[in-house]
Amino acid sequence: RALENPHLHPFALKRVVFSTNPISFRGFGTYAAAATMCKMTHTEFAGAAVADAGCRMLARYLATNVALRVVDLAWNKPAITADGIWVMVDALSSNRSVEHLYLNDNRLLDSGAKALAKILKVNTGLKEINISGNSIGPKGIIPLCKVLGKRQIRFELWLHGNNYIRDQQARESVAALETTNPHVFVHQ
Repeated sequence: RALENPHLHPFALKRVVFSTNPISFRGFGTYAAAATMCKMTHTEFAGAAVADAGCRMLARYLATNVALRVVDLAWNKPAITADGIWVMVDALSSNRSVEHLYLNDNRLLDSGAKALAKILKVNTGLKEINISGNSIGPKGIIPLCKVLGKRQIRFELWLHGNNYIRDQQARESVAALETTNPHVFVHQ
């Protein structure tokens, strides 16, 4: 409601932190609309209750937002799943302003990593993605490594605590990415 207050100058807002705030997806939808209007650069919802429904709301505004640089949706409860990422594929594929996407400690699984690979095929604006702790296995990591292997700009990928580590082929894909592409930095 504060964002709708006529006494506040909405264009002055650059960073809003709702971390650990139990904001619902409806409140998040209102916020996402205001973030576009305010030319906000940072949105932090780590530990909030955004979930997949909030990702749908965010997707509506990401496609046209040209100011947002950081989107932090880490450790949401309920967790964001692959469904939440898939609804943002088109918006994040066309958005060139978002540079840092934090999705760590959610429940993306292999399908969510495949969605991110699809985004990274066309989006050259993203410089960092944190998908640590998402139970991502080899079926998600290998396609992601293939896309990042062709990346010609600096990129950081955070992978701590994912299931791919148990698979030899997935570990080899990550190792090959680290040794063959000097633009990509993998944190595992």
